[in-house]
Order: sequence, then structure tokens, then C-alpha cells
Amino acid sequence: MENNQVSDGCDLTSPVPNKKFKGGNYHCCVPICTGDSRYNTSLSFHRMPKDEQMRKQWVVKIRRDVGPNFKITSKTRVCSKHFKEEDFRPPDNSGRRLLKEGTLPSVFDWTATTNTRRKVLRHDVCESGTQTDESDMEADDASNQPPKSNQAQSICEELQQTKAQLAAMQAN
Repeated sequence: MENNQVSDGCDLTSPVPNKKFKGGNYHCCVPICTGDSRYNTSLSFHRMPKDEQMRKQWVVKIRRDVGPNFKITSKTRVCSKHFKEEDFRPPDNSGRRLLKEGTLPSVFDWTATTNTRRKVLRHDVCESGTQTDESDMEADDASNQPPKSNQAQSICEELQQTKAQLAAMQAN
């Protein structure tokens, strides 16, 4: 045995000893995910299903294409960040978190919930002179609309003439 080797397999000349991880090192195969067993021990990592149809559904859900840049191997894993809590069975005696049969990954950065936008109500400019959304409707109901300016009135008349011309052209 060389002088810089110890019987347990650690290299004494290396600044970091060779760590032996229980269960191996896994990295989540989902794009944008940083799930890694070396840095987050609370994550569980799940193999792709053996059933071909289910495996195809997983690949679609995680937005990957099997090809030269992505191959499914025995080491390919999806981390627990991509499953809902109800997708898991109760932990077994050894503490493993197993997925229920038929579960698909469904939690991703690209499916994050967004705030719902207010509905924009569009009014004919010639009728109200404004464009409002639902939150402005209450204030508009309480106040009377100011009279239209001469410029707005002439624009409305021109718009109505153009609409009439268009209708006449379509009738021919």
C-alpha cells in the first residue's frame, strides 16, 4: 500500500476525503429543479415507472424528451418536490416515502399559481368615453359621466360613418 493511502479508501493528498453516501447521490431530472440528495437530505427521490405508458406520462409531465440529451437509466430520479403530499403512502417502518400507484408528478416551477387578473370591461368609446375594469365600475356608477368634448364627438361621428360604409361594402 502507498504512503498516502489509508485502508478505508480515503486519499490523504486530496483536500476533501472521499465520502461514502448511503443510498447514493441523486439529482432530480426535472428541468430547473435543483433537488440534490447531497445538499437536501429531506428530499426523497423516485425512479421512473417501469410501466411504459406511465413512464411516457411522467416524461411529458416533466417536460423532457428522451433522446441524446436525456436518457432514462436506473439512476434517473424525480425528487419529492414535484409531488403533492397526498401522492405519498404513509411512511413504512424504515421511513421510506413511497408513491401511491398511478401517481404523476404535478408540482413544477412552471405551474406555479398566479394571481388572478381583474376582468377588463371594454366599452364603446362613443358611448362612455372611457375604458374601465371591474374595480372602477363602482366609482363610475356613483358619478355622472362628463359631457364629451367636441373632438370626442367628431371622432364618434366619424367612427359611425366608417362603420356604416363598411357595412354597405360587406352587403355588396
